[in-house]
Amino acid sequence: MNDKPFLDTNIIVYAFSSNDPRSEKAETLLTAGGIISVQVLNEFVNVSRRKTVAIGTKSRRSFTF
Repeated sequence: MNDKPFLDTNIIVYAFSSNDPRSEKAETLLTAGGIISVQVLNEFVNVSRRKTVAIGTKSRRSFTF
């Protein structure tokens, strides 16, 4: 059994949003590690491109999963 949580698209979107109160919690979840599927990554790119999520300098940060 895998102890790592599955991280949904919303977690990534919130982590890269600059003016969202959920951003800090989402960053904490990403930093703690987890599983992200290819579908989640594709959805994140789609949402980011379509809704122009304010990624800013956070896109240069790296997270270890």
